[in-house]
Amino acid sequence: MDTIKNVTSMNSEFGAADRRFFVSKMLDTLIEVEQDAQLLYIMAKTYYDVSSAYIVPQTYNITRLLLLQTDDERHSAMTQLDKTLLFTSAEISQIVFERTQQYQQRKQEIQEEYKQIIQQMMLDELAAGIGK
Repeated sequence: MDTIKNVTSMNSEFGAADRRFFVSKMLDTLIEVEQDAQLLYIMAKTYYDVSSAYIVPQTYNITRLLLLQTDDERHSAMTQLDKTLLFTSAEISQIVFERTQQYQQRKQEIQEEYKQIIQQMMLDELAAGIGK
């Protein structure tokens, strides 16, 4: 990074070899940052979706237990809540599985996009060199 700062502070331009070198050094970090950002996005979206679709309604159902008068009503409500939570747990597991698959796919796409950018950059440099 210091070399980049020195070159830019002297108003110099990078040569093709210098650009390739710096891009190759920064490429892994760029890919990792973008993949981490994608992971964070998917995690936040999953949390929001699960919270709004499952946690808030279940909180209401649990709170409702406090209002029941008899043990039979509470027992019946608890049995129903157990069934609902089991079903909900399975649905949440499915959502997590699907989001994990989405992340893995996007992770591959990010790597491919950066490879294409690098290849295009190299082709552009070759084309510029041919005309000289």
